[in-house]
Amino acid sequence: MTLSVHVGYHLLLELAGCEASTLNDAEGMAAHISEAIERAGLTELKRVSHRFVPQGLTLVVLLAESHVAVHTWPERGVAAVDLFTCAEREPAERALRHFAQALGARQVELRCIERSARSLVSVAG
Repeated sequence: MTLSVHVGYHLLLELAGCEASTLNDAEGMAAHISEAIERAGLTELKRVSHRFVPQGLTLVVLLAESHVAVHTWPERGVAAVDLFTCAEREPAERALRHFAQALGARQVELRCIERSARSLVSVAG
C-alpha cells in the first residue's frame, strides 16, 4: 500500500512591475522579507545574500520551518520568491501578499504546491 504523508507547502510568488531601485536594495529587501517571515509566524535561523554586478540580488533565509529564497532582476522589474514551510499555509500566503505590496509589484502570481512524502508501507496481516 502506498501512503502519502503531508510535509508542507511550497509557495511560489512571481512579481512584475516593481521599481528597479527597490529590487536592487539589499538592506530594504532583507527588511521586507524579515517582516514577511515574522507575519507568517515563522522562525528565521540564518540569512545569506549575494549582490550581482551590475544589478540583482539573491537572498536565502534558513527557517526553523524550512526556507525562503528571493531572486531579483531589477532591469526587468521582476522578482521570484520561493517559500517552503511545514507550518500553516494561510499565514504564509498572507505574508507573501504583504511582501508583494511592500515591493510595489503591479502584477502578482502566487501558486501553492502541497508537498508530500510517498513511501511504501507494508501492512502485517
